[in-house]
Amino acid sequence: MKAPVGKYIRWILTAAIVVFLVLFARTIHWSEAWTAMRSASLPLLAAALGVNFLSLVFKGVRWWLFLKPAGSPSLPLALRATIAGAGLNNILVANGGDAARVVFVTRATGVSSATALATLALERLFDPIGFVILLVYASMTFSLPSSLEIWRIPAQIALAIIVLLLAWFLYSARHVGPEAVTETRSSAASWWAHLKSYLAGFALSARALASGPRFVIALVVQARHLLVPVGDDAHLARRRSRGVGDQAGGADAACGERLPQHRRLAVGADQADDLRARAQCDDVVGDVGRAADAVLRVVEVDDGDRRFR
Repeated sequence: MKAPVGKYIRWILTAAIVVFLVLFARTIHWSEAWTAMRSASLPLLAAALGVNFLSLVFKGVRWWLFLKPAGSPSLPLALRATIAGAGLNNILVANGGDAARVVFVTRATGVSSATALATLALERLFDPIGFVILLVYASMTFSLPSSLEIWRIPAQIALAIIVLLLAWFLYSARHVGPEAVTETRSSAASWWAHLKSYLAGFALSARALASGPRFVIALVVQARHLLVPVGDDAHLARRRSRGVGDQAGGADAACGERLPQHRRLAVGADQADDLRARAQCDDVVGDVGRAADAVLRVVEVDDGDRRFR
């Protein structure tokens, strides 16, 4: 009886994914997307795709650190499941691609779903930890915008709490090894007993797979995961900043040409200066300002306090 039910559930899930794909495709303006793709810079597009793929590779390696002692030693499997899950996350709600990652691993290796879910939870744990560490480092190293500066102290407090909680978690799991990860199945008929058994297996697996060396390696991999897109954004920002300088020079020249005309029309010197910033060069100056703000938000290119205002 269970086999037909499972078959029907798989067909329903497959149909739901197809429906979501159709709905997602209908929200895209394909003509505009194709025009943008044709006018895009191929080197920059290839670099963005490469950086995105490399980021997924780091994420898969980080997950594999916890999958290996759980009974799934295949790194290619972890990478394939991570890439497939990332693709499904673009069209499914509530990060449904992560649930698909668990299903991929359990079907391919026979590892219990509670254990696979525990490895995924440990892997995802380092996403917020990495961002908090990056924010604290940036607040202590660079001059941040006011919108981020207010988070300096809360981020430092959050990091201290995270360190204490991780230390407690590792200390409490010091006597539990990967050999304690076993498949736990409940023979009880009630759903509540099944749920308690599943949660107990999840908690035991999480404690058994937690270790200081794995956490340190995962933090290093997470640092590389965060630095890859930041480095790509810095490269794009430097290229954009050179264009900002050229546009700024052109804007100043265009405004300079308008200034004598205003003064010849007996417009006061103060009004002429105001018109210099508002006349026909509004669009150019606006583009320059927005591009400069984007540069500052993405990365601090130099160690000095360079600011575009």
